[in-house]
Parts: sequence; structure tokens; C-alpha cells
Amino acid sequence: MQRPQTDWRARADAAAKVPNPMYASRADPTPMEEPQNDWQARADAAESLPDHFYVNRADTTPMEEPQTDWQARADAAARIPNPVYASGKVRFTKDVGKLQAGLQELNVRFTKDMGKLQAGLQELNVRFTKDTGKQQAGVQELEVRLTELMGKLPGRVQKLQGHLVQK
Repeated sequence: MQRPQTDWRARADAAAKVPNPMYASRADPTPMEEPQNDWQARADAAESLPDHFYVNRADTTPMEEPQTDWQARADAAARIPNPVYASGKVRFTKDVGKLQAGLQELNVRFTKDMGKLQAGLQELNVRFTKDTGKQQAGVQELEVRLTELMGKLPGRVQKLQGHLVQK
């Protein structure tokens, strides 16, 4: 059984007559009217409205505006007593006093320690001098004894030679 053939051309022509908004053409004989905006007219109207954020002072000069003496205001503010800063000064003064007391204590300790070191060095010097004197006396005693032994040595050598000859 054969199917009837579809007339694709007739179908395409019929579909082309159905309007498709996705493929709308501007050449359509009945275009939709879009509202046209007159941007220049809107800009002119907005310019005539007062804007308090951007005040237009084209008619005034800088010299006509009131000037503020900021230095005088700063000096006046500096003369106002501030308890926060006053307590900081008191605390700072107390801290400085503590530091000075600590430095004085360290100075006293350092002086005492230096005195002890100097006394210890003097004691070591005295001991060294005494020991050096004892050593010098010991060396002199050894030299005298060595001289005595050297003086006796030739006689003993002769005695030993005599004993050897006899044997």
C-alpha cells in the first residue's frame, strides 16, 4: 500500500502566510508604532528643575562666600581641657617615675657589683704576687741545690770510676 505524497510546497506557502513574531520584518506594510521619545525635551525640562545637591553658584564669586578661620578654631579646641589627655599625662608621669626608680636601683646594683669585682681583682693580684714571690724563692732554692749537686758530681763520678776499676 502506497502512502499518499505530501505536497510540501503547498504547506510551505501556507506557513509563510502565518505571521511569526521572531522573524518580524520592518518592511511589513503595517509596522507597529513604537512610542518616540523626545530626549532633548526631557533634558531641557530636567535642567529647569532645581537640584539641591548640585547648587548652581554661577552668580557668586569665591570672595563673596564666608571664609572659615580653621586655625582659630583649632587653637580654641586645643585650649579646652580634656580629661582623657590629662589622665594620660598623669599615667605617663607615674610611668616615668617608675622607670627612674628602676634606673637608680640598677645603678646602685651596678656600683655594688663593680666594687665587688674590683675587690676580687685586687685580691687575685695580691695572691698572684705572693705566689710569684714564692715561686721565685722556690726557683732560687732549686738553683742553689742544683749548683751544690753539680759541685759534688765530679767527686762522685771519680768515686764510681774507682769502684769500677777495682771490680
